[in-house]
Amino acid sequence: MAQRAGADQVWDPPTEGEPVMVFSPSGQFANGGVVIGIYSAHLPANGNRPGLHRRTYADGTVIE
Repeated sequence: MAQRAGADQVWDPPTEGEPVMVFSPSGQFANGGVVIGIYSAHLPANGNRPGLHRRTYADGTVIE
């Protein structure tokens, strides 16, 4: 799943070790969908100020 997948597109695949959730009503993973962006104790939320919109990249770049 992506934020946008039509004329405007976003490609931002999960990184190794990032928690995901697989939805597969049929029980077959090949027919399922993956939801990314699930916070955990291993990868906590990225900021805690009200109204904050932040993007942090692997190289340390932060955009708020």
